[in-house]
Amino acid sequence: MMDPNRLRLLIVDDHTMVRQGLRTLLEEAGDLIVVGEAGDGVEAVDMARQVQPDVVLMDAHLPVRDGLDATEIITREYPAVKVVMVASDQDDPDLIYRAIRVGALGYVSKNGGIDELIQAARSVARGEAVLPQRSLTALIHFIREMADRMSERADALDRLSAREQEVLNLLTQGCSNREIGDRLCVTESTVRAHIHSVLEKLQLNNRVQAATFALGIRSSLAAAGRAKARL
Repeated sequence: MMDPNRLRLLIVDDHTMVRQGLRTLLEEAGDLIVVGEAGDGVEAVDMARQVQPDVVLMDAHLPVRDGLDATEIITREYPAVKVVMVASDQDDPDLIYRAIRVGALGYVSKNGGIDELIQAARSVARGEAVLPQRSLTALIHFIREMADRMSERADALDRLSAREQEVLNLLTQGCSNREIGDRLCVTESTVRAHIHSVLEKLQLNNRVQAATFALGIRSSLAAAGRAKARL
C-alpha cells in the first residue's frame, strides 16, 4: 500500500538512464516516491492524467511535445499538480520566463545536485516557488529589458491617431482595404493613406508587419501580466 505521507513524483526525461537514475536517488530521500515516468511530452500528459502526481519533474526539451507545452496542459487540467522545470539551460531567462508563464512553479538546472532537485520537489509541493538566486537575477534583468521594449512599442502606438489605430486594429483582423473602408465609412484611397501613415510612424514595411507588430504587443503585455502574477 502506498504511503500517503510520501510525495508522489512523475519523472519526465527523454533518456531512460536518466529517469532510472533519478528514481533511485529520489526514492532514497525516504519521503518521495516515483509513481510514473515519461519519455516525451505526449507521454507526460498521458501519465499525469493516469497517476495525477503531486509533483512533475519536467525536462524542458522533449521530443514529440516539448516540456513547456506539456506543462501548460498539465497545470491547466490539474491545478493541484506542481511542476518543476528541469533544464540544461542554467540561466536562460527566456526559458525561465516561458516556464513560469505556462504554469511551472519551480525551475532547476541539470547542472545542480540531486539535493537541489529534492528540495525543489518538496518546496513546490508546499506551494512555494523555487528559483535559484542566479536564475532569479537573470530573470529580473530579462523582465526589465522586456518591459523597456514593450514601453518603446507602446510609445510608438501612442503616436498613431485614433483613426490610424482603428485601421491598425482592423488590419490585425485580416480585413482588406475595402472591408476597412466599409467599416469606417471612408474610401479605399483614404484607407491606403492611413496605412501608409501607420507604416511610416511605426517604421515598418508592409501591412503584415503592422498587424504582427500590434498582435505582438498585445501578446507581450498579456504574458507580462501573467508572469507578474505568478512571481
